[in-house]
Amino acid sequence: MSAIGKRLVRASLAVGGSVALVLAMAGTATAAAKARDGVCDRGEFCLYWGANMTGSLSDFVGSIPDYGNSQPTCYDFKIPGLPGYGECVKNNAMSAWNVR
Repeated sequence: MSAIGKRLVRASLAVGGSVALVLAMAGTATAAAKARDGVCDRGEFCLYWGANMTGSLSDFVGSIPDYGNSQPTCYDFKIPGLPGYGECVKNNAMSAWNVR
């Protein structure tokens, strides 16, 4: 193999390794998101009880086909001490944030 060919192979391996590292890091960031813990982490969709992302929040990692209508079977707002805590998300969310 020529010197140029060897350099191209090394460059390709370096780029491929960098891409793998970036993908691994992205997977770690998303894996760190723990849905339904009351913290709006990277990779989550968050609904807030109040306008402009105020009040208690409810955080989700995936799609939810039905938020539920009443306790104890509904998805609720998770942060104690803030307005909306414990209330069902359905028909009570006033703002949202999608953290990427």
